[in-house]
Amino acid sequence: MARLRSFALCVVAGLSVSPLAGAETLQLPGASWGVHLDLPGFAIEGRGRNPATGGVMLKAHNRRTGLILTAFIERADGSPTAAECLAQTWPHARSRSRKDAELKRRRIGSMEVGEFTLRLDEHMANKHVNGFLGGPGGCVDVHLSKFPWQESDDALFDTVLRGVTLR
Repeated sequence: MARLRSFALCVVAGLSVSPLAGAETLQLPGASWGVHLDLPGFAIEGRGRNPATGGVMLKAHNRRTGLILTAFIERADGSPTAAECLAQTWPHARSRSRKDAELKRRRIGSMEVGEFTLRLDEHMANKHVNGFLGGPGGCVDVHLSKFPWQESDDALFDTVLRGVTLR
């Protein structure tokens, strides 16, 4: 939560929502690589830098599907693997979830994925999915959420995560 709050304070003021995004690239300053996000139907709602950590973020929303995306790249020592990036960040997400949340881990290609579902009652649920990749000197965390969520929405999450690549 502290990471999200610090980024929220750093989002450049006055950014208007962009038209439908298509493809976006997020890159750490000075890095030779970045993360490419295939985001058809998403509107970019903000970009930011965290001066304390040197990290960067991008926030987007697909109003048609209801998916909200926040992508982060945080600086890291060495060249962490996707599993190492998940291990650094996922415990924080899990600690914020309710005790009755359905927690799962899986892989999509080279991406490590952690997800949890919060059931508010028998008809309403909120889903959070984090996809992690590692690159030279950084960890990528792509967070997707949807409320209300139903099981048929899972394909939406996976389609977005399959469109995330390091370049």
